[in-house]
Amino acid sequence: MGGEFFCWPLTARQGYLSGWLLRRRQVTTCPFEHRQRRDGCLAQRRRDGGDARSGSPPRRRGRAGVDVRNDLSALTISGAMTLMANEPNKQTPFARLPTEVRDVVLDAGQLTQLAQDDVLFRQHDVGDSMYIIETGEVRISFEDRVETKVLGPGQYLGEIALFAPGVDRTATATAHTDCQLRVLDQHTMEQLKDQRPDVLCSLLQETTAYLVASEQHLVADLRKRNAELERAFDYLRRTQEELEASDLLAHTDELTGLYNRRCLNVQMPKFVDRAENTRSELAVLLVDLDKFKPINDTYGHGVGDLVLKEVASRLKNGTRKTDLPCRIGGDEFAILLGNTQHDAARERAASIQRSIAELDIPAGDQTLKITVSMGGAMYQTGDETHTLLKRADDSLYLAKDGGRNRLGWMGKLYE
Repeated sequence: MGGEFFCWPLTARQGYLSGWLLRRRQVTTCPFEHRQRRDGCLAQRRRDGGDARSGSPPRRRGRAGVDVRNDLSALTISGAMTLMANEPNKQTPFARLPTEVRDVVLDAGQLTQLAQDDVLFRQHDVGDSMYIIETGEVRISFEDRVETKVLGPGQYLGEIALFAPGVDRTATATAHTDCQLRVLDQHTMEQLKDQRPDVLCSLLQETTAYLVASEQHLVADLRKRNAELERAFDYLRRTQEELEASDLLAHTDELTGLYNRRCLNVQMPKFVDRAENTRSELAVLLVDLDKFKPINDTYGHGVGDLVLKEVASRLKNGTRKTDLPCRIGGDEFAILLGNTQHDAARERAASIQRSIAELDIPAGDQTLKITVSMGGAMYQTGDETHTLLKRADDSLYLAKDGGRNRLGWMGKLYE
């Protein structure tokens, strides 16, 4: 046996989903982390055989050893219960049978009585009989759902087990009140088939017609609820997009598109912890534009903004997706290079410095050449964020004091 699908009202579902999304976004607030997780999920989908572009999961294979009749039983009884609940004033299927047929069926069935809370059968029991309620009520409950159903006089339950013996019961039936039932088992079926096939035919016809109507009602109800879910998830998607846009604004520099100081403050402790826990290497680069203030004063902020954008582009192109390039001040930048060895990190810094020196910035009828001073430091066991930044800053000042357009690296100066 099954039950109606439990479905919250749309507005309640939206509120729950929004709350869930907000709690989830509080855990991951930086767009850098969001991008890392997204790229990891896409890579996993490719490995699992799904469509990484659309985000669809891998195709699910059929479950081996599943008795289709059990699923059918759950669906048909679910549909019947849905119909009974939503159309309480209509006659029950047993009451719609001709009087003679009802009398024969009742006479053929065995009488059984239950006291309140007596168990008729339990979920997963193997069934082969059907029950007709004469008086009282029977409560139907499900292990995996909180809702229950109550059936009354003239209603019956377990008909799938009667017509397809050997299926597992998909719910537990308990006496809701003191009740009296008629039991139709396989012996009764054989007896009716031999002595009153017309009665058995009428019973089967009415039961089948009711189950078909129940299925049609269930399908219509599922379509309606699926439409509600689609609207709810569309609402969730829009909410997620708004939150991501808000996160992007909060952790991204508007002018250059690089991450900002707030993102650096959030992510650098995580980079340091990762380097400590995995015994991997971490490099920090600080970048400062040489003589940027005179450019602003002479050519205006429009040219100054163009310089910052072009430099940011070279920083972004010179780093990997797992690195963190940030603009942390007016003409100051920082880069975190995770899992990068000492020599590779220094060469990366030198390469970025050369690419910036190759820039030609138009300024009216002139072309400006830009240089930067850079300072770098490698993570050492026991370093905290501020100590690592302090060593990188000392290297930056070494480059500036050494004549600018230089790279200060771990106490040494490179041109």
